[in-house]
Amino acid sequence: MVQMVANAAPMDWVLDNISSFAPFDENGPYSAVRTKAFTELAVLVAVRLSVAGAGAQPGIGAAVDLLERAGKRPDFTDWMRRCPLDLVNFAELCAALHAAGRDTAALRRQLQSAVDAGMVDQVERMPHRLVELRCALDWVGIRHSLPSMAFLVERTILSSIPTPALLTKADLYALTHVVLFASRFGLDRGGLPVPMRGERSRSLLSDLLVVTAQAQNWDIFGELLLCWDCVGLAHDTFVDAAWNSFRDAFRPDGAVLPTLDESGDEAVRDSLTPLLNGARTDFDAVYHTTLVAALAEIVAAGRSRFADPDPSARPRRGLSLAERR
Repeated sequence: MVQMVANAAPMDWVLDNISSFAPFDENGPYSAVRTKAFTELAVLVAVRLSVAGAGAQPGIGAAVDLLERAGKRPDFTDWMRRCPLDLVNFAELCAALHAAGRDTAALRRQLQSAVDAGMVDQVERMPHRLVELRCALDWVGIRHSLPSMAFLVERTILSSIPTPALLTKADLYALTHVVLFASRFGLDRGGLPVPMRGERSRSLLSDLLVVTAQAQNWDIFGELLLCWDCVGLAHDTFVDAAWNSFRDAFRPDGAVLPTLDESGDEAVRDSLTPLLNGARTDFDAVYHTTLVAALAEIVAAGRSRFADPDPSARPRRGLSLAERR
C-alpha cells in the first residue's frame, strides 16, 4: 500500500476551535442542543488515540481535558437516565476517555446502571442507530442484551448491496453510519456486513464517490472516503483522485463546508461566515464535515502507519476526480 501522510489542517481547525465544542459555557449549565458536536468530538478523540496510540495524546490534550470535565458534571451525566436516546453519547465519551487513559470508573458505573435499568429499550431506534449503540457499548465493555452485530447489520440498508442511483441522502448517511460503526472505524472489521467486506464494496463506494463529487457534497463524500479505509480497500489512482478532490475543498483555515451554495459560487468556500442550511454561526456550518475530514485523514494515514498528522507534510498534488474526466 502506498504510504499516505495525513493533512493536519482539519484537525488543526478542530483544536483551534475546541471551546466551541463544549456542551456548556464555562460557568453555565449543560445545553442539550450542543451535544451533537461534543459527542462527535469524543468519537474523533477515541479513534485518533485508538489508531495512533497514547503518543498522540499530547497534541489533543485540550480536547481530552474538555471531555473529562464534562464527564464529571452531574448536570451532564444525569441525562443518561433523563434522555435514553442519548445513552450512546455517554458510551462514546467513555470510549474516548478510556483511550486517553483517564479515569472512567464513575462514568462506567453510571453507564452500566443506566443499561441495567432498561434505558436501551426505552425508545425506538433506527437499525443503523442500534449498530452505533452496540459498537459504543462494546467499545467500553458495558454489559447489555442487544442482539449480535451480525443480526443488527442484517436489518440495515446494507443487508445487501443497494442500487446507487436509488439512494436518497438519508439512505447515504445510514449506509456510511453502518460501515463506520460496524467496523469501529476500521479497528474491528469483523462486524462489517458481508456485502461490504473487501472488494465487494469497491464498486458501490466508487459509484457513490463519483455522484457526491459531482454534487460537491463534501459531507457525504468525506464519509464515503472514510468508509473506503474502514472497509480496507486498497488505494489506487481512483481513490487518490478522490482524495485530491476532497482536499481541494478544504478552506485555508482547515475547515470544510458540507457543500457549495446553490449558486455554485466557489467564493463561498473561502468565506469565514457561510451560514448554510440555517446554521447560526460558521462553527455550526462547518464543524461536522471538518470532523469527518479529520477522521478520514487519521484512518487513511493510520492504515499506512502515519497516524499522527504532520503539519509540515502536505500530500503531493495529483489529479482530482473532475480533472480525470
